Amino acid sequence: MKKTKKVLVCTPIDKLIPKNKKNILIFPPNLVSNSISPVVKNFKHKEPKFRWSNKSILYQDYVYLKKFYEKSLDSLSKSLNEHHKKNYSKKFWRILIGPWLSSILFVIFERYYEIKSCYNKYKIDQVNFLRINNNVNLIPIEIEDYLGHVHNILWNQYLYQEIISNLFEKKKILYVDGIVNKGFPKRIKSIKKTKINSLITKIFNFNPINKFYNYFLSSTYLGMIDELKLSLKLKQFPIFYEKKELLSISKIDKETRNKIGKKNNLKNNFEKTLYKIAINKIPIYLLEDFKNLCRISKNLNYPNKPKVIFSSNFLWYDLATMCYSAMKIENETKLIYGQHGGCYGINKIIFSEDHEIKISDRYISWGWKKNNEKINNFGIISNRRKFSRKENSDKLLILFRVLNKYFFSMGSGVETELAKDYISYCTSFFNNLSSEIRKNTVLRLQTNSADSDYQNEVLKNFSKKNGNLKLSNSTFFSDCNNSKLIVNTCNSTPFLQTISLNFPSIVIWNKLNNPIRKEAIKYIGLLHKNKILFYDPKKAAKFINKIWENDINEWWLSNKTQYAIKKFSEIFSKNNVNILSNLKDQIKNYEN
Repeated sequence: MKKTKKVLVCTPIDKLIPKNKKNILIFPPNLVSNSISPVVKNFKHKEPKFRWSNKSILYQDYVYLKKFYEKSLDSLSKSLNEHHKKNYSKKFWRILIGPWLSSILFVIFERYYEIKSCYNKYKIDQVNFLRINNNVNLIPIEIEDYLGHVHNILWNQYLYQEIISNLFEKKKILYVDGIVNKGFPKRIKSIKKTKINSLITKIFNFNPINKFYNYFLSSTYLGMIDELKLSLKLKQFPIFYEKKELLSISKIDKETRNKIGKKNNLKNNFEKTLYKIAINKIPIYLLEDFKNLCRISKNLNYPNKPKVIFSSNFLWYDLATMCYSAMKIENETKLIYGQHGGCYGINKIIFSEDHEIKISDRYISWGWKKNNEKINNFGIISNRRKFSRKENSDKLLILFRVLNKYFFSMGSGVETELAKDYISYCTSFFNNLSSEIRKNTVLRLQTNSADSDYQNEVLKNFSKKNGNLKLSNSTFFSDCNNSKLIVNTCNSTPFLQTISLNFPSIVIWNKLNNPIRKEAIKYIGLLHKNKILFYDPKKAAKFINKIWENDINEWWLSNKTQYAIKKFSEIFSKNNVNILSNLKDQIKNYEN
């Protein structure tokens, strides 16, 4: 009789599942833990509690991780300067490698504690490993590719194996039969523009006088028309954003990667090990192809000597433009960076906000301020199109967020909320709506989710008593215009957009999973008091059932509701009719 074992299986890959069905499978607390069920339906399986369900621990870890990141950035900046024979400042490297380095360190730390929680809670008898044929394919070419890797099951399996091999007991490791030759991460394809937008972009971006402009404005989140208007105010034509795809031409230099991974100023073995694992995964264009990256960046049809760079987006994942910007900023070009999403100024933790403020000379918020002279609270930048609401609409629009299987970005909101908790919240809300409202509900899913099973995962327990669910196939603005009421299922950009444009909306989120900073409590409280924000999905559904037929406008246009919207919007989604003039004046401040 075969002994029953507790087998640690880090990812739901078929080959890792043992043949003995009496074994108990132990899984890390992945963000979509219920997605493992088809693979293990004949097994008992367990998983420990997600570490960051405790938001006090999340905050403590974030304070630690920011310090760890800064020390790692110091070490890697020095190593890359030495390797590439450069003398760039820490700010140069922060702009160029910060988005990748911060994420990979946070990811490795989070995956380590997932494994540690399994060992602490259960007596592990065996850990199943894969024999992976070609590790080279698991190293990203550029930062955008890393985003595809971090959500790939095979990449995560390999990362778990590195962590366990370096930081846990090795004798329990069992390599399963066979070598894995498929399932490697694929390159992410940039989102295609419409034909007309693509044509306009090409016309403006091939303009030979771009090189002589005083300002580089691109990917500002203003939208094409407002970006054109702002450019003309500055007496130049726009340079519409288009990402440059990078093709690798160099072989992986494992010796150099190992050398850089070992050379650091970190004080303890835990940090040294995490740093070494991270450096092994550094994008090729930051190491082997760095000279080629510099050449490509210099050849971009962007201004040669810009006085100001203004963007709200491209300094996260576009290495060519990041390199161009870092080089210009190194030579005293000023950077104005704009807020590009929800959560900013509200969530207790949001690394992207901290990073963007740190690299910029001026930061444009959507209305909030904190004790930092860099911040100008001009108002909401993101596509300021007006809604044209259809009269007598009978549609309820529910907006869903991206659902990621694995953690990759640090924040105290959707970034560290268990997806199964989010799905349960949305399901409870939908299923408690009246049958008549459910029949007239349009569900707008995030089509750019990295999880291919996203749709089935979110909707699998939604009530289908009234026929098939209606999924959106229209644009965001078209869906909004054809809706009677909008339901946001998280604190996000669409929520701030709908609120700022005074479109009847509510938002639901789990209070325990989404802690906010103390400066926002007063304004969030106003939304909750006036039934714009709900922490209980059943109460939200009950409220909509009550007002649906005749009372939506009475509620939304009441003095109390409008006061709450006004006060909240003034701080977090301010509508500023003079924002283009404000931006022009701010940019022109750097004229001399």
